[in-house]
Amino acid sequence: MELVRNRKFVPVIILSAVFLALGAGLVWRLQAAGVSQTAPSIGYVDSTRLINAYLATPAVDKVLQDEKNRLEKEMATVLEKEKDDQKKQEIVNQYQARLNARIQQEVEKLNTFVAQVAKEKGISLVLDGTAVIYGGVDLTADVMKKAGISTGTSTGGK
Repeated sequence: MELVRNRKFVPVIILSAVFLALGAGLVWRLQAAGVSQTAPSIGYVDSTRLINAYLATPAVDKVLQDEKNRLEKEMATVLEKEKDDQKKQEIVNQYQARLNARIQQEVEKLNTFVAQVAKEKGISLVLDGTAVIYGGVDLTADVMKKAGISTGTSTGGK
């Protein structure tokens, strides 16, 4: 009877050995490709602080002020020719959208700095600080330094 019971387990043992070999081969290939077996490192940034500080830097502030002044002059010229109040409001909205798009272009530059800092620190995932309740690595000060922003006060940490 014991011989019959052992024969039932032979396919299970063979399958287990095959899966073990495949798993070992996969781990070896991942290591050879430079993929870490450790859990991903998670970082976070205080995006509100970063954006506000970045937009207030003298260089970015000047670029945005110049663009705002240019758009306001252009808008004033267009508005002078328009008599309909509803169309005037549409024109104002269009120019505001153009200014917002320009501001967004500047904000997008921060993503480059975040990615650079994350790579330097070995961080594989970066979240907004408002999404983090516990843990993670605060990258805010490092991103500010990389972007040339004065760090001034503390980040308030998590």
